[in-house]
Amino acid sequence: MIGSALVLLLLAFDIETIAKGLPLDFKLVGALGALLVVLTGAAAALFDQPFLNMTSFHVNLPFFSETEIHAMTIFEAGVALAVVGVVMTIITSISKDV
Repeated sequence: MIGSALVLLLLAFDIETIAKGLPLDFKLVGALGALLVVLTGAAAALFDQPFLNMTSFHVNLPFFSETEIHAMTIFEAGVALAVVGVVMTIITSISKDV
């Protein structure tokens, strides 16, 4: 959904306006997402668990007190970042050629 929203944003505005308002290198966003996916999947191997064995842990967050966070949430955030990075890199490279 994030990728679709960014595509609609690119349809409404030109690439220079988007680059000014969202100054990110989308190749790095995609690489960060892929790194999160691999590290989340491989982290279980450090504890002698199968690859992609998901666990949960408790974090003390401001305004929310103690919150349970699942490793699947971090994995899904990595997938979302990777998709956004790839989609935006492809679209910006295509729009620069036109």
